[in-house]
Amino acid sequence: MPGTKVLTAHVPIELADKVDLLAESSERSRGWIIKRALAEYVERAELRQTMIQQGLDAVERGETVSHAEAANWLKSLGTANPPPLPGVKKRGW
Repeated sequence: MPGTKVLTAHVPIELADKVDLLAESSERSRGWIIKRALAEYVERAELRQTMIQQGLDAVERGETVSHAEAANWLKSLGTANPPPLPGVKKRGW
């Protein structure tokens, strides 16, 4: 079994009450609810950071779409014949 570490956080009473209600209605402990919520939050935050870094790396490589191309494509959404998604172009800096 992996080790554990105690974390302490002050939360608003309303949030604590919601956690208690959720724990009671799901027949889980308060700790289980908080552990699950924190794990899901951290997983999403890590994914978001990875995606941001991938985007920054693409920009560094010059793989971009111009603002004008993106704006024109967005304006066309919902029209009868929207053009295809603009392609990424290798741009030199």
